[in-house]
Amino acid sequence: MKCHACDKDNPDAALFCRACGTSLSVSEDGDIETTDPVPSWTTCPECGNSIESNTPLCVHCGKDFAPTVNTSEQTGWSKFGRILGGLGFGLVFSLLYGLIPGFFILMILGALSSSFLPGLSGIWDKSFGPMTFMVISIFTGIFVFPIACAIWFSKNNKEGKTRFVLITLLIHTFIAFVFLVLLMADDPPNEDKQTILQESPKPPYPTPKQSFTPISIPTPTSTPYPTPKQSFTPISIPTLTSTPYPTPKGLNHFEQGEKYLWQDENYLKAVESFTKYINLNLNDPKGYEKRGNSYQELKRYQEALKDYNKAIELNTQSSDIYGKRGHVYGDLGQYQEAIKDYDKWLKLDPETLWPYHYKGMNYNRLEQYELAIQNWERYVELRIIESAGWIESEQAKHAYTNLGLAYIELSEYEKAIEHFDKILKIDPNHRGAIRGKNKATENLK
Repeated sequence: MKCHACDKDNPDAALFCRACGTSLSVSEDGDIETTDPVPSWTTCPECGNSIESNTPLCVHCGKDFAPTVNTSEQTGWSKFGRILGGLGFGLVFSLLYGLIPGFFILMILGALSSSFLPGLSGIWDKSFGPMTFMVISIFTGIFVFPIACAIWFSKNNKEGKTRFVLITLLIHTFIAFVFLVLLMADDPPNEDKQTILQESPKPPYPTPKQSFTPISIPTPTSTPYPTPKQSFTPISIPTLTSTPYPTPKGLNHFEQGEKYLWQDENYLKAVESFTKYINLNLNDPKGYEKRGNSYQELKRYQEALKDYNKAIELNTQSSDIYGKRGHVYGDLGQYQEAIKDYDKWLKLDPETLWPYHYKGMNYNRLEQYELAIQNWERYVELRIIESAGWIESEQAKHAYTNLGLAYIELSEYEKAIEHFDKILKIDPNHRGAIRGKNKATENLK
C-alpha cells in the first residue's frame, strides 16, 4: 500500500505510513481514503527527518515524544524518608549489636591483646568489669550504625550492599577496640615527663610476731598456810601478750597466708588462707588488713578497699592501714581521698616520712604542682636529717627528678635545672635528669 503523502510502500495491514506517519485508512473499494485532513509536518529534533507533528514517536530514530511526568519532587521526598528510616534503624541496631555480638567480639580482642597491651588485663578490676566492653560497643555503634544505615537505605540498587555491611562492621570493631585501648591502657611514659617521673617503692610493713614476756608470780612452798617467816620463790612463766591470734588454728591460717603473700607471691592462695582466718576471727583487723594486701597485689582494688575499710573500723589507730588504703585510692584515681588517708597516717605516726612523698605524688597527678613541691621538699629535708648519705640513694634521685619536673610545669626552669644538677652531680649519666635539664634549658631560650 502506497502512502498518498510520501508515495512510500507500506504493508497492507499498516494503519500509518512507516516513512512519514500519515494515516493509511482504506475505503471499502480498496482506495486510500483522502478525507483525512492533510497532516502538518515538523522536523525530528533528534535525527532531523520530517515527521508528522502529532506523531508519538519518530519513525526514523525512535525518539519518544510522549510527555514525561516530573517525579523528582516525589523521588526526593521518598529518599529523605528512607534516610530517616535508616537513622532510626541504625540506633536500634547499635543497641542490639552492642549487647551481644559486639560485646563478645570486643571481649575476645581484649583478651587476645592483653599479653602485649598490659593495661587491658586490668579491666576486670574496674568497677564495671566486663560491662566496659558492652558500653564501648554500644557507644561506638550509636555513631557508626545510624550513618551507615542511612546510606544503605538511600541506595536503590542492591549491588555492593553486602560488602558495605561487612565494611561497616569492621569499622565499628576497629573504632571500638581503639577506644578500649585508649581508655584502659596504662598511661604510657613519654620523653618529657612520665618516663622520668618515678615513684619510690612502698615501704614494707612489719609482720606481727608472737612475743612472750616473763613475769614473776609467787608460789607457796610446803604448807598451804604461810607464816610470816615463810618465803616465796619467784618463777618465770612465759605468757603470750599482744597477739591477734585467738586460737592456734586461726594462727596457722594466718601464718600460711603470710607465706603465700610475701614469700611465694601466690596471692590467690593468700586470699584463701586469710579468709579462713577471718572466718575464725571476725573481729581481728589483722586478717582483713592482710587479705586487703593480697587483693591489692592482685589489682582487685575494690575488694582491697572493702577489707581496709573493715580493718580501720575495727582498729582506728593503725597508721599502716591508712597508708595502704591511701595507695588503693591512688590506684583507683581517687587522689583527694588518698591524700586524706596519708594525712591520717602522718597524724598517727608523726615520725614516718613516706606520707610526704605519696602526698606529693598525688598532688602532682592532680596538677597541683605547688603542693606537690611543698610535700616533696619536706620529704627530702627530713630524709637528709635522718641520714646524710641518703642524698646519694636512688630514692634521692627519684625525689629530685620529681621536683625538677614539677618546676618545669610551673615554668620555673632555673629551679628545675638546679634540681636536675643535683642528680647529675651524683650520677652524670642519669637519663631522666639529662632529658629534664635539656627540656628546661630549651624553654629558657
